[in-house]
Amino acid sequence: MRLPLPDDRCLRLGTDISRGFGLPLLLTMSLMVGPLAGCANPPLEPTGSKAITVICRNSIVGSPSLLDWELRVTTLPIESGEPFTAEFDGVAVFDEAFLDAAQLVVGLKEVNLIDLKATVRVLEGATGDDVILTSELNTYECFSGGEECDPVNDDVTGVPGRRSNTDCQPEETTNPCGRFVPAPISTDCDPGGVCAELGKMGQCSDNEFCITGDLRLELKRDWGEYTADSQGHVLFGWADESTGAPIEGPPTFEDPTGPLGVRLGVSILAVALECVMRSDKPDEELISFPIQTP
Repeated sequence: MRLPLPDDRCLRLGTDISRGFGLPLLLTMSLMVGPLAGCANPPLEPTGSKAITVICRNSIVGSPSLLDWELRVTTLPIESGEPFTAEFDGVAVFDEAFLDAAQLVVGLKEVNLIDLKATVRVLEGATGDDVILTSELNTYECFSGGEECDPVNDDVTGVPGRRSNTDCQPEETTNPCGRFVPAPISTDCDPGGVCAELGKMGQCSDNEFCITGDLRLELKRDWGEYTADSQGHVLFGWADESTGAPIEGPPTFEDPTGPLGVRLGVSILAVALECVMRSDKPDEELISFPIQTP
């Protein structure tokens, strides 16, 4: 669902409504009653979108990884000292180089997404709480056969991602209930084939397939309420170092998932990933909105 993109007169009306009710209700109202005051009602695209670098430690690859997680922000114009609503979504991206490195440890054909948190933070120009985005995936299925299953029926004494589930037959740890995401791979390992063209015949030798691109996990849309400063710019990004996310050493799977954290089942491994945003040039690297002054 999208908000109306009004002209100047509609924009003022929409902003007044959003102050009282917030962007989500404004969306609902616009769908129910049609365009505001006879205004045109085309879809509103994200007003800010950027890939923002996060530095990550994980439990399988020893060295830290730099990943570009995409953040999209949708908001009406922000006025000095006024409350406003911003909607967020994005993509947690595990780039091809990261997946290539994982192939040295385990053949990665797919991942079982156990937990994902991507925390959006306003870093300058406004006050408001963090917003935690989670995965859009909400369908659970059995590894073997693909039948729908419910994770509440897991054997909780087992390892997450490797637990048997009474909905999944045969009921064993090699047939878990999960949210399975296929990795971008090719099994074309012939000379002159896809993997050869990518220079990844070594992966073919090890795993009989190769990685061909990035793994992208879409993030579910959510929103936050903020109050703008009197002037300047509002800057949005991912959670930064002040969250205390563990980046000094590899995380363990048993650690609680941090503000920018992922837990995955990969083949026989339970994988933990913890990240933190780092930026030396926030005005250039973050998503920025001007504060409109009288």
